[in-house]
Amino acid sequence: MNRRLVLSLGIITLILGITIFFGIQIPKIVINNNVDIFIPPTDPSKIAYDAMKEVYGSQKILDVALEAKEGTVLSEPVLRLIQELTDEIEQIDGVEEVTSLTNADFIEGTEEGMKVAPLLEEFNGTEEEIGILKEKLDSWKDLYRRQLISEDLRSTQILVTLHKEATTEQQESVYRSIYKLVGERSKGFLRSYIAGDPVVVVLIEEYMKSDLLRLVPFVILVVLLVLFFSFHSLEGVLLPLIAVLISTIWTVGLMAALDVYFSLLSTCLPILMIAVGSAYGIHVVSHYDETIIPGTLFGGLLKQIGVPLFLAALTTLIGFLSLAWTPIIPLRHFAFFSAFGVTASFIISIAFIPAILFLKRKGRVELPHAKIEERTEREALLVGLHKNLAHHRGRILFGIILVVIGSLIGLSQVKVDNSMIENFQKDSEIRRADAFIRGSFGGTKIFSIIVQGDSPGALTNPEVLKGMDEMAQYLYREFPEVGKVVSFTDFIKRMNLVMHSDSQEEDFYEIPYEPAKYGLESKEQLKELVSQYLLLYSGNLSDFSDNALEPKEARMIVQLRSTNMEPVDRISNAARTYAKNHFPAGYTVTIAGYSDLENALTHLVTGSQLKSLGSSLGIVFGIIAFTYRSWVAGLFGIIPLAFAILINFGIMGIFGIRLDMVTAMVASLAVGIGVDYTIHFLAAYKRERELEEDVEKVTRRVYETSGKAILVNALSVGVGFLVLVFSNFTSLRYIGSLVALTMLTSSFAALVLLPILLNTVKPKFIQRR
Repeated sequence: MNRRLVLSLGIITLILGITIFFGIQIPKIVINNNVDIFIPPTDPSKIAYDAMKEVYGSQKILDVALEAKEGTVLSEPVLRLIQELTDEIEQIDGVEEVTSLTNADFIEGTEEGMKVAPLLEEFNGTEEEIGILKEKLDSWKDLYRRQLISEDLRSTQILVTLHKEATTEQQESVYRSIYKLVGERSKGFLRSYIAGDPVVVVLIEEYMKSDLLRLVPFVILVVLLVLFFSFHSLEGVLLPLIAVLISTIWTVGLMAALDVYFSLLSTCLPILMIAVGSAYGIHVVSHYDETIIPGTLFGGLLKQIGVPLFLAALTTLIGFLSLAWTPIIPLRHFAFFSAFGVTASFIISIAFIPAILFLKRKGRVELPHAKIEERTEREALLVGLHKNLAHHRGRILFGIILVVIGSLIGLSQVKVDNSMIENFQKDSEIRRADAFIRGSFGGTKIFSIIVQGDSPGALTNPEVLKGMDEMAQYLYREFPEVGKVVSFTDFIKRMNLVMHSDSQEEDFYEIPYEPAKYGLESKEQLKELVSQYLLLYSGNLSDFSDNALEPKEARMIVQLRSTNMEPVDRISNAARTYAKNHFPAGYTVTIAGYSDLENALTHLVTGSQLKSLGSSLGIVFGIIAFTYRSWVAGLFGIIPLAFAILINFGIMGIFGIRLDMVTAMVASLAVGIGVDYTIHFLAAYKRERELEEDVEKVTRRVYETSGKAILVNALSVGVGFLVLVFSNFTSLRYIGSLVALTMLTSSFAALVLLPILLNTVKPKFIQRR
């Protein structure tokens, strides 16, 4: 048997075998979007969050809000329902604690001192019982208002704490159970809203699955149509598509085999592989017949396009790997696996496609091939572009300068934010629930201010307790975004009040601070008084202090009515500064919580964006400079990329598109994908320049050869990514639009800006020898 025939069959068999292996792995893929696993374990915010969980337990809180359609929630049917829901939710597997109007702790004075009992101990539905409940709620507004009941009394919250180590599957099970239970039981007289970070995690997974099921077939269809209208042949359509589908299976299968979880970012991977990976197949199919030496497998093909194709794959790989600089774990995963996918797509395109075409030319495979007319509309477009380029160079350059200036203005307006809730559409159920809870209660953005002393009992010191209490008032006063602050000091003040309930002359809802008022002589005695309160207290303070009797640390829980992360940063910094200026020596303040993790993610996005952009552009510059033995060549190579990236950020700023963990990928994708157009244009230009002195003729010849492949590639990738505008997530919609725009601008820069620069400057590295 012919040796080349055996080699072709061997290549096809090997690639199909690897594909089957990776395909079997795909069902094992795990989806995980918990923010705490996005942050590296060495990040201060992650360390603080983990330490807080060890002391204060689970921070996974699900908010169930109930709104009365008529009247208030302080009515017999609503209170009975709350009591029943509280009991039933407590029985759901995965739920650690439930707090509601019916079982929350209430501190009241007794002859012996104080007692702690549920707000609604026994409920028979009488008006007297409801009146007593209202009096209790009014007597401790600092704790209950905007926490368990709204200011207008028309809404209430049931706070559900999940187990600390609850998996995404367990969170989903709890959410589904509560959603069904509340929906069925509240129907008719209540509106229900369910929000909170566990709900966000669950719904992201649900929407991801929906996106993958809808969008992957959609992008395959779009790429099929683009390839068909570009090549008008079955082999031109099927072979590039088969190659990218195989590389996609390899990429996702490898993730599953290595137990790497799928995150929101991973939703882009199949789209990326299908849209981007088709480029190599397009170039192979486009040049095969005109370059292949008859009777050979690769002869002539690799000589003609091997180097530019390899450089394009290498620089694309580097563009994606530039994201590996980031400490954000899902972005690192995306970097490595997209780089693997590009490598796989390149290898499959230069091995699998020629092997199939070799068999076809030998008559072993029959694929009908439609002949392409000598002058297609696409080629006519390129010829027209060349004429305009030759006659209107000045106007084009002036227009480019105006675009650059506008983009610089837009760049200055770019906002960085990584709020997970804003990934959902504004009219989605979760956004409506979140908006209602922010409006009626303290808010769903939560972080803790943890105050630590240097020894057990340090948090009974009146000086630091007064500082904490005044800090809460300061946050309310200075920051309108603060919806609620619940602090360890609220309990101390309540204990102090009930222990002096017989006094009618002075207000004792305060931190004991003036010894004379309490018949004492020193602050040390006041400290002992606070310790006595804690000794008498029979409730549970584990959510607010590390020790029931001798707390070394205590915390304040801050809730924000904002969806974005900027207030978290501002308020956290203000709290640290306030503590430094007003707390006694020996005490430290730590910020921790889910919102603090999101805020840390926002800062990491900014830093990683600068590193990835700088490194990728630098490496692309180095590769092109080395290839052409000229630093000027490297500069010419990155100018089109810089132009496309600048426009991307300009558009983001002008249209208010936030820079987050997802949209941060666009710049690296612009480098990774857009550099292909520059490399292919430079290679073709240099090849034609060796044969012709007239630069206008050179440009026209480049348009007639590589220009076609560049246009098809840009169209295929751009339209493929544009499918993401139908995603459930706003960030993926943005990335779809931005990548499509970037393909337009980077191909424009390669086909218009680059030849203008080359024809005007006529650099030595590209001149005829």
